[in-house]
Amino acid sequence: DAKNDKNIAYGLNDFIFTIILNIIEIALQLVAYAAVGYIIYGGFKYLTAAGDPSRITAGRKIITNALIGLVLSFMSIAIVNLVAGGIG
Repeated sequence: DAKNDKNIAYGLNDFIFTIILNIIEIALQLVAYAAVGYIIYGGFKYLTAAGDPSRITAGRKIITNALIGLVLSFMSIAIVNLVAGGIG
């Protein structure tokens, strides 16, 4: 029975770790959605700049930062999937 208890404990640890990885993946996906929202917002600011160089620069900066965040989010999701795949 000690061997069975040990297997149950390892199974529980894997289960908890998988839940934590799933929560992290969901959070990272929400970050990706927020980045897409900021890209849209930056595009709106860029389009409504009416030729004002400072507003054009602000719009471009928002878009650039959102794209960087989106790339980091996708990379993080890939890492979480890689780690989660190693468990199963």
